Order: sequence, then structure tokens, then C-alpha cells
Amino acid sequence: MTTLFNLTAYNTEALCIQLIEQVIVPLANGAPFLLVWDSVWFHVTDNIKALLRHHGIDLAVIPAGMTAELQPLDTHINKWIKAAAEHVTERLEAKWEARADFKGWSLSTRRILTTYVVAEVMRLLAKRGNLIRKSFIDTGIAVAPDGSEDHLINIKCLQEANIRPDFTGWETATISHALEEYEPDPVDGDPLFENLGVDYRKLTKRGLLVIAKARGLAVKSRDTK
Repeated sequence: MTTLFNLTAYNTEALCIQLIEQVIVPLANGAPFLLVWDSVWFHVTDNIKALLRHHGIDLAVIPAGMTAELQPLDTHINKWIKAAAEHVTERLEAKWEARADFKGWSLSTRRILTTYVVAEVMRLLAKRGNLIRKSFIDTGIAVAPDGSEDHLINIKCLQEANIRPDFTGWETATISHALEEYEPDPVDGDPLFENLGVDYRKLTKRGLLVIAKARGLAVKSRDTK
């Protein structure tokens, strides 16, 4: 596991460049490689696209507002991780509290516990290869490019609307041209503005304050209309 961060705790173009150079390029190792991520602004800057082209990496951008339907982490994996983390946390809490030298919970011990929880969940996830593979097949990322496996694609919103996806004409699509014309939404893809399909841009200030406080964010506003 590689962790990249800055002092503000927010992702930036600079961090994405580090990710590409330190993780993605070595992983690709010169072989054909498709990078799929959402349309948050620092994923699709000119510098990012130029760097990926330089290394021969194809970029596919999930359309604005579609991460909940097309991003494997959102469609399959995050839900499992959250459930596993809750289970592991409860088990480790009980184990720690049963120790004779346990003196209660503090911020420090909670941080240590979280480290153990993350490690255990990642170990369990590594054994769920079928879940990971299914997430990439259901979203259409890892199916055969000749169309022979299109029937395996299972996108939730299309299934609910009883729509069968039609990928006719994909052979003539020009990814690089589409990216040059694409204007990313600086809000889309930012976890602070995505939660179960809610469009935060349409909420009132009061609604935003309620959600922000529920997430533990420090907020202050005189106008709550």
C-alpha cells in the first residue's frame, strides 16, 4: 500500500502526478494500460493528460454524476469495506477491552485501533478476488473489447430502467479527442459533494450545514437560509 498526502489533506494535481509516476507507471511496466477514474478537476488537467500520453497510458474518464454507477469502488467494493471495517472494529474493541492493562479509550488508542482495522480489512479484501473482478466486469471496464462479453455488463441504473446498453460505434470513438473537449465539473468526483446521488449544489445553506456537521466538519455561517 502506498500513501500519498499533503498538509491540507486534499488531493491535488501534484499528488496525482506523484501517483502516476510512483505507482501507475511502474505497474503498467510498458504494457498496454487503461486508467479509469472520475472527472474531478485534478484528474483531467492538461499536465495529467500529457503525462499519461507520454507513458502510453490510455485514460477513460467516468462522466460527471456517474461514479455511483460506473466506478468499481462505489458500485461494489466500498460497501463491503465499510461493513467489514465495522465488524473488525467491534471484534478488536472487545478484544482490547478484555485485556488486563486496558485503561480506556483515548484519541491515541483509537488511532492505533484504526491502523489495525485498516490492515485487517485490506487483508480480508485481498481474499475477495471474485468481488474485485466482478466490479470491473459489471461496469464494463474489463470485458472483451470485441463486444463478445457485453452481455456481462450490469450497470445498476440501466437494469432498473430495463435498458439494454448498446455500444455500437465504439470502434470509431476517439478517446484523446473526447478528452481535449471535455470540461470537467470541479465538484463532480469530490467525496465532499457526492453521497448517494445527492446534488449538493441544489441544497440550501441550512441543508449543507446539517450534512457538514454530521460529517464532523467545522462549519460556521451567519446566513442559514
